[in-house]
Amino acid sequence: MIHREAGLNERKYDPGLSLPHRSIPVFVPLGGENRTNIVVTTGQPLISEYNDTVALRFPGDRAFIEVGLRSIIVLSLIYMGKVIGTLGLRSREVRAYVPQEQQILEHLANTIAPAIENAERIAALVPTAAENARV
Repeated sequence: MIHREAGLNERKYDPGLSLPHRSIPVFVPLGGENRTNIVVTTGQPLISEYNDTVALRFPGDRAFIEVGLRSIIVLSLIYMGKVIGTLGLRSREVRAYVPQEQQILEHLANTIAPAIENAERIAALVPTAAENARV
């Protein structure tokens, strides 16, 4: 989820392979050279392969290469014309995200973005257990 007022991207979910250096949630500053920021800025999907050349541009890719991942797609989650987050998928296959898969995943991103925004709004309204205990 994008927290523009704080200048942060919150990674809330990271299913699949567990990497020792990644924990969830994690907050990453907006700006800089990474796929999420590129997608948030442009609103366009980004498809890339994991390889040594790309790892020079995105140093964090080295860990994904080491566990056998070869492709990534990052799509924008857009709600009411605003990028609210990103959806990233990774694959062990080289060139896994061809135009047909991209089209399907873009449709999925457009479908789930309103639900994610609504869930975030509801979560902001529901008091936490700690807040309830104080009442």
